[in-house]
Amino acid sequence: MDWKRFTRGNWPYYILAVSITAVWGSTFAATKILMNGGMSPMGIFTIRFLMAWVVMLLLFHRRLWAQSLADELKLMLAGVLGGSLYYWLQNWALALSQTTNVSFLLSFCPLITILLAVAFFKDQRITRRHLVGLAIAIVGTALVIFSGQRELHIAPAGDILALAAATTWGFYTQLIRPMTGRYEGTFMTRKVFFYGTLTSLPIFFTGPWQSDVDKFASQPEVALSILYLTILASIFCYLAFNAIIRKLGPVRAASFLYLDPVFSTIFSFIFMDEIMTPTLASGLALILCGVIIAQRAKG
Repeated sequence: MDWKRFTRGNWPYYILAVSITAVWGSTFAATKILMNGGMSPMGIFTIRFLMAWVVMLLLFHRRLWAQSLADELKLMLAGVLGGSLYYWLQNWALALSQTTNVSFLLSFCPLITILLAVAFFKDQRITRRHLVGLAIAIVGTALVIFSGQRELHIAPAGDILALAAATTWGFYTQLIRPMTGRYEGTFMTRKVFFYGTLTSLPIFFTGPWQSDVDKFASQPEVALSILYLTILASIFCYLAFNAIIRKLGPVRAASFLYLDPVFSTIFSFIFMDEIMTPTLASGLALILCGVIIAQRAKG
């Protein structure tokens, strides 16, 4: 890797990538507030994506449709893979398996994304240094997630669903990347929100959606949490992540996702009075080292 190019040309995108993972790492707190307030996981996703789509449509409505039916169908599939299907698989996995299992298996999302990028795009390649960095980050993630766990409980169905969720996000990045040169990020992001919301409605309307709406209207902390997830975690992060894919490519963009447990742990330590153990600290250090090594890899 050209270190001068890293420090001069791409540094805004690296800062942006770290900012995204910081926001995504903090969403657990907002989601926990909503679930404690009586909202269902799929209700949270549907309302948040619906509101994000409405905001994007009001602000960016110059183009309504893609240039071709093929591109429109690809954007529809992106909305499913990066939206409704991803969250549905994740929620179903959590219902069948332990949270620690699901969190760890979802951490393979960057690696799956990178392998798919190498398979789909000739200009993307993975080096030995990149693999070493990712391996170190995975070990660090395991230390963070399984800290304090004395034994690992295997739940095949839930674990497979968690891996499937990680894979859907990997395919989402492969669909988005080729279109970043043809369409504005605002248009693609708005489409992802629209199709993600549309395809989640069957699940939304078969669940306890009435209580979701009631809680949103009656509890201020619920409304504020929804706004946080809509404005920052959805609109800002999806727009920024698509821009990073365009600039840095899916391989480098995916590597930053390993910072998510770092920020999740930091926010838990600050706001939820969780204890910082030596194991946790070691895991965080390994993740940071792994991401730095992966980003400095050539290619």
